[in-house]
Amino acid sequence: MTTNTAAAMINFVAGRCYYGRSICDSNCIYTMLVISRTRCTIRVRMQDGKVKTLRPRRYNGVETVQPNGNYSMALTIGADREQPMDVAARNLGAALIAAATR
Repeated sequence: MTTNTAAAMINFVAGRCYYGRSICDSNCIYTMLVISRTRCTIRVRMQDGKVKTLRPRRYNGVETVQPNGNYSMALTIGADREQPMDVAARNLGAALIAAATR
């Protein structure tokens, strides 16, 4: 008898906001809005308004990205850290969310 022990992968979804906390200061929260995605990349709008193209990695069944680069204390945002849109509107600004989700 074989059993499938592989859990479903948690992926980034276009039109949703995700957040991560700074490793140095847990009160510092970074927010990103996924604008679009392909099989290998996602386009995100960061809270400073910059648009970046990132390649997600898989870690423990969750897609993760490091928007500022890969170094020892880099910010890592996982697809399991979805942010409610009302909180995201405060962090990103309602105008940025409306423009990105059109």
